[in-house]
Amino acid sequence: MKKIAIIIIIISTIFLTSCSKYNEYELPEDANIEINDKIVEVFKSYNLYSLIGNTNMEILTNDSILDTNTIGEHTITLELKYNNRKYKYDLKYNVKDLDAPRYIQASSVRSTLLTQVIDPCESIVYGDNYDIKPTCTIEGEIDYTKIGTYNVEYVLKDSSNNETRKKLKINVLDKYPENNNSNTSVKTYTYIDNVMNNYKNNNTTIGIDISKWQGNIDWDLVKESGIEFVIMRIGVQTSPEETLDLDTKFNSYFEEAKKRNFKVGVYVYNTAINREMGINTAKFVIDNLHGEKLDLPIVYDWENWKHFNEYNISLHTLKDAYNAFKETLKNAGYESTLYSSKYYLENAWLDIDNDDIWLAHYTDKTDYQGNYYMWQMCSDGKIPGITENTVDIDILYKNKKDI
Repeated sequence: MKKIAIIIIIISTIFLTSCSKYNEYELPEDANIEINDKIVEVFKSYNLYSLIGNTNMEILTNDSILDTNTIGEHTITLELKYNNRKYKYDLKYNVKDLDAPRYIQASSVRSTLLTQVIDPCESIVYGDNYDIKPTCTIEGEIDYTKIGTYNVEYVLKDSSNNETRKKLKINVLDKYPENNNSNTSVKTYTYIDNVMNNYKNNNTTIGIDISKWQGNIDWDLVKESGIEFVIMRIGVQTSPEETLDLDTKFNSYFEEAKKRNFKVGVYVYNTAINREMGINTAKFVIDNLHGEKLDLPIVYDWENWKHFNEYNISLHTLKDAYNAFKETLKNAGYESTLYSSKYYLENAWLDIDNDDIWLAHYTDKTDYQGNYYMWQMCSDGKIPGITENTVDIDILYKNKKDI
């Protein structure tokens, strides 16, 4: 009977133990884990451990990059250890969009005739870091039945209620004024001799960028002018629906430039609107270089801003296409550069602080405040050996710093 009683006690103990199994989500009273600010910005990079403060528990979950690609609440289940027991903790964090939409192209003055109602939002270009289509409205009173000037505002708003405003003056007229402006101005050019005198020094190299529009080039005369590097267009694509085609002059330009020991680089004019297109653009360049080495990074040239709203993309998606281009080239052993004008670098491109930048700004002295290592200072260059059109003249800085 004693043996039977002992067996019953053991079975009862096992049964009670299994029924009273601890809840791994209930932390002991003396266990402690502090969670830092749980709000993170969309598309920004955060580590999991950056959300965790002081704790007397052992964290078994490996540190990782948080998913910040979609706004809203996210949950990560942490595995913890305390007094030789394992626990779980649901760490919640909230991804928010804190950036307001941007005006890319928006006139500050519009004119219309009496009774002709207009929607200024239809003729501007704007974008957002997250939303494909932020809303655009006009705030203010306009009486299209009365001649006058009306001061109103564009209002851009995204789905997170971030808002940007811009003043707009609308003129309601009985008739449009006659255009009496006669264009009698004399065409001016930027001559290479002046560029050499004003910009050539120990920290600069003077070069040009070309495409088929420069036509037949006398390369010996170009060399004699003092030009040291040439960046040539390798491909062109004018809309996302079109193919990316080789510039018809690329192969001959490349051969002639290399023959005369110019430093050479290439740029690709493209309209990539997603990562896949960015990758394919990079592959196109790699394939058409046929293993040739370059002296300068491969340039990504995206300029189709007037059609941006038609593409139904965010500014983040646009930049992500370039990032995919850059990553693909890096894996193939090439460096890359983002080309853009001062205006779009300041008003449209996102997160470019860590990118090499080729700045386009047609002026005697640029006031662009960002980092860049090359400056396209004019498009009306006159150089011996190039006679069919003017040419862009560029200044390369050896130390990759601001002017």
